[in-house]
Amino acid sequence: MFDKLATTALALILAAGGATAQEQITLRFAHLFPQSHYFWEHGGKVFVEALEAKTDGKVETSVFPAAQLGKDSLAVLQSGLADIVTLVPSYSPDKLPLTSVSELPGFHDTTCEGVAKLWHIIQDGAPLDQAEYAPQGLHPLFVAHQPTYKVLTSKKQVRAIGDLAGLKLRANGAAIGSLVRGAGAVPVSMSSGEVFDAMMRGTVDGTLLPYYTLPIYGLEDVVDYAYEGAELGGGSVVFAMSDKAWQALPDDMKTHFTEAAAEAQDKLCSYQDELEKSVRDEFAAGDKVTISSASEADLAEWQQHFDKNAADWAQGMEKQGRPGQAILDAFKSGAQ
Repeated sequence: MFDKLATTALALILAAGGATAQEQITLRFAHLFPQSHYFWEHGGKVFVEALEAKTDGKVETSVFPAAQLGKDSLAVLQSGLADIVTLVPSYSPDKLPLTSVSELPGFHDTTCEGVAKLWHIIQDGAPLDQAEYAPQGLHPLFVAHQPTYKVLTSKKQVRAIGDLAGLKLRANGAAIGSLVRGAGAVPVSMSSGEVFDAMMRGTVDGTLLPYYTLPIYGLEDVVDYAYEGAELGGGSVVFAMSDKAWQALPDDMKTHFTEAAAEAQDKLCSYQDELEKSVRDEFAAGDKVTISSASEADLAEWQQHFDKNAADWAQGMEKQGRPGQAILDAFKSGAQ
C-alpha cells in the first residue's frame, strides 16, 4: 500500500537507505482547506514554517491545498500521493470511527481543552494511536478541534432543551447527531459551506457550530438566535504523516517534526479560542443575534443526555468489535 512513497516526497531518504540530518527532504503536504482558512493559516502553515526554520531549510514542503490531490485524504496519504494530510474523522467514519470520541459532548468548552484531550489519546503509542492510526500506517503529528458548538437558529429562539423539539439542525458526526436526536431535534448532515443556503431555503432551522464560523460562512445574515452554555461537543481534525515516511526520518529530524507540530497545535487552538471570544463578544454587544444561556436545570438535563450519549457510543463501538469503552475511559482520564 505504501510502496509509492519510495518514489515520492521522501525519495532521497529512502534511496539513501539511511538518512542523515544533512540530506535535503522534500515533503508533499495535501490539505482540504483554502489557503486562507484558519486551519491552514494558523496551523498547517505554522508547522511548515517552524519545521523549515528548525532544520535550517533542510526540509522543504510542497503544499497542495483545497483537496487538489483528492478529497479522500486517507487514500491520498496511503497511496503515496502525499506525505502529510489533514484528516477529518467525521468525513471518514468507516476508517476512523474511534476518533469520534473527540466529538462527544460534555468533555470540553474551549478549543485548547478539546485539543489537549484528543492529543492525550492519539499521540504516538497512546490508546487511540494503537487502536486506529498505527494499524493503518498513520502517524499523528498534531490535532485541531472546534470550541464547543452553540445552537444557532434563524426563526425560532432556543432557550431550553425543550425548544429543540422538531427543529431540523445541521449536525455532522454520529455523536453529535445522536445527541441532537435525543434532544428531540432532527439532525441533518451537510458541510459548513452548505449551511447558509440550507437556512435560507428552510431546509434546516439552524446549525450546531462555533460563533466564529458565522462571519466565515456569512451566517450572520441568516442566524438570529444563539443558545450557549452546554458543552455540545465539536469536530476535530488530525494532521497526520504516513508512518513509513516518519520511520524514514533520522532521530534528530523526528525531534524537529515533533517540536514544530507542538508549536502549531498550541498556536492554532489559542487563535481559535481568541477568535471565538471576540466574535461572541461582538454579537453580544450588538442587536443582530440574540444570545440565550442554558440554565442550571438545563445543564443538569443536558448532563443526562451526555452520559447516555457516551455510554451508547462506547457500546456501539464494542458491538463493532472495537475497543470503545477503553478509548472512552482513556479520553475521560485526560478530561480532568
